[in-house]
Amino acid sequence: MFKQKTVNSSEENYDALPAVLKEHLEKSGKSIYQLSNDSGVDSAYIWRVLNGERHEVSREILILISVGLILDVRRVEKIVEVANDLLDAAGYKPLRPIR
Repeated sequence: MFKQKTVNSSEENYDALPAVLKEHLEKSGKSIYQLSNDSGVDSAYIWRVLNGERHEVSREILILISVGLILDVRRVEKIVEVANDLLDAAGYKPLRPIR
């Protein structure tokens, strides 16, 4: 079972995110620009997260980046489409669109 992480805005977390994202980006073999295209997240935004210049990153953006690290843009778009259908049916606001 997944453990729900509580929001913690300590400096330790700010330092951890760039390192973890960089590790996964290297493992994926993608460039920042490929990740941007596949996730729908602006490349400049990803660059700022990687360089520790962006501290307040939403869960939604982190999820899109995570999926974009693994899948190509067509699959990410399909995931967002299905998720939005389910979210809408449950009365939640949709995820932001890819492009």
